[in-house]
Amino acid sequence: MMQSVRFLSPVIILALLGVTTTLLVEVFALDASEIQASNSLYQCGVRRRFGIQLIHHSWPVELGQWPWHVGLHHLDPKSGKPVYKCGGTLLDDRHVLTSAHCVSHRNGRPLRPSILRTFLGQYDLLNPEEHVQVMNVSELHVHPEFEINRNDVAILVLNSSVRYSDFILPVCLNNQPESDILTVVGQRGSVTGWGKTDKGSLSRMLRTAQMPIVDYVQCVQNDPILFGRFAHPGMFCAGELNGTSVCSGDSGGGLFLSEGDRWVLRGVVSFSGQDKSGSCDTLRFVGFANVDYYIPWIRNVTKQESGDSAKFVKPKRKSEIECDRYKELARKRSNGACYNSRRTHTVGVYYEGNVQRCTGILVSEKFVLVPCHCAKVPDLPVEKVRIGDYNEINVSKAACHPESTYFNHDLALLELESAVKLSSSILPACLANSWSENLYDTLLLTGFTSMDEKREFIESAENRVVAKDNCNKLPFFQRIKTSINDTVICSISTDVERKSGGNYGSSGSALQSVNTRTCMHTVVGMLFAGTEAGSNETELVDLFSRISSDLDWMESIIWGSGLSTDQTPTTTAIPLTKPNKVVPLARPRVRFLHKFAYNLAGNASTTPEPNEANLDGTVSAWQDHRLTD
Repeated sequence: MMQSVRFLSPVIILALLGVTTTLLVEVFALDASEIQASNSLYQCGVRRRFGIQLIHHSWPVELGQWPWHVGLHHLDPKSGKPVYKCGGTLLDDRHVLTSAHCVSHRNGRPLRPSILRTFLGQYDLLNPEEHVQVMNVSELHVHPEFEINRNDVAILVLNSSVRYSDFILPVCLNNQPESDILTVVGQRGSVTGWGKTDKGSLSRMLRTAQMPIVDYVQCVQNDPILFGRFAHPGMFCAGELNGTSVCSGDSGGGLFLSEGDRWVLRGVVSFSGQDKSGSCDTLRFVGFANVDYYIPWIRNVTKQESGDSAKFVKPKRKSEIECDRYKELARKRSNGACYNSRRTHTVGVYYEGNVQRCTGILVSEKFVLVPCHCAKVPDLPVEKVRIGDYNEINVSKAACHPESTYFNHDLALLELESAVKLSSSILPACLANSWSENLYDTLLLTGFTSMDEKREFIESAENRVVAKDNCNKLPFFQRIKTSINDTVICSISTDVERKSGGNYGSSGSALQSVNTRTCMHTVVGMLFAGTEAGSNETELVDLFSRISSDLDWMESIIWGSGLSTDQTPTTTAIPLTKPNKVVPLARPRVRFLHKFAYNLAGNASTTPEPNEANLDGTVSAWQDHRLTD
């Protein structure tokens, strides 16, 4: 007995939901060069808004969580109003990828482009937000070999360029596509759409879910009749078989994989089976078009239509050029693990007596980035750094950021006596800029703690960046009567190991995104303060100096003049010898994550310095270091 095959995109007029849509969104004509220059400030696959990662059943997304998802509408022939049909994915400022069956008649003949409308940046299906852009379609490219459930892809060419924003961004395609899905089997992909929910109606709000990619054997065994007929290198299956699935109205939407620091498009929702009631069968896998298989065709179409040679090209910063150089040294083992997976850019900072009290970040062959409060310690100068377990190099010079204060620009650079010999296992970290910075996906914290002279490596991926305004409302900021600005990243950790293990010595730990494809780590922040692990706080609150805010200063020294003995007025050198004057100690209201005595104002004065953080003098030595009363 043959089973019926269900395309996931019946035309559903929104009025059936009991709400009439009103199109209030206009697209303003802008100069093409202006749009290209503006768009160059954004990177594909990198969110600019906060989102919540979901593991099981679908759930409403956060506004801006999937900025590359597109709503595809058809104009109703009677009313002339747009009617929601399918999803799609923004590839660049002029192209949207969707399913071919979403833009074709039942006989396979393509629809007229003039009846298609794309809604970009939309969240509420019935009431488009102000930032939504509605674009007409000027051309339609259906895959030339499209047939039922095979080669089910199409590209829409928009009539004008989209202007990117925090809510509208393109997704990335693999630079080195691998059409064999074995490389991604087992990985969990994210899908999103307004398709039918378990209540049988379209979702008004955009929803998302995760599901694992499965191999062809599992796919065919799940339903030999449905998937056995359509097994093809241009398709793959994914699904949970537990009620989490896609349904009518989700066709054309993407399946996205995270590479750590960006999202790539790996599949396009195509087809699934249906149960006895005629609804979507959530106990069967879903068929997706294998995007990597079609990348040569996609590039051919988009190159023809977009005129890439005329597009605005963002010049690379010096730090980006150096990062590209480091990438050339990165290598993977036969099992796919990176040789630098031990995070050897995370280094120990050592002081007199061979004692480590801070963490540092190797950012080039000659420089290590540390918090200023770790470099400017009266009576205890920095002596050396340890890279890996054995490689120790003396520090020759150090300098703090010229505007370093208690909660802002707490950064310093240590210049090494000799250059580090780089290899596939010892690589510097890349430095985030406003274009490459990704704060809204998985961020890894790496550093060291030192407790009772023991040195332990910490690694935690349970870090969630909190918006500045929300961070300033947290109880500990209310207690210390201060607030942070855009030069500081506020993050909350729920890592049980960190809460029980202690934070001593972790100042200077790196908050970073990790690209699993290139093996490179991009540092977005450096830890300088936070609640102590083991405290009564239900969650750890960490404060990081934001790398992108001070990248100009770092680049000018690391790949510029370096640290000379005669420093310019903008950067003051720190003598790496003991001072004669001992700083008296007093208990502060904020404690930084190290175990040193130093004056918060940056000098040896015995007079408490007034400041906006309501601190009462110098930091106490050898006390617990946390944000507290």
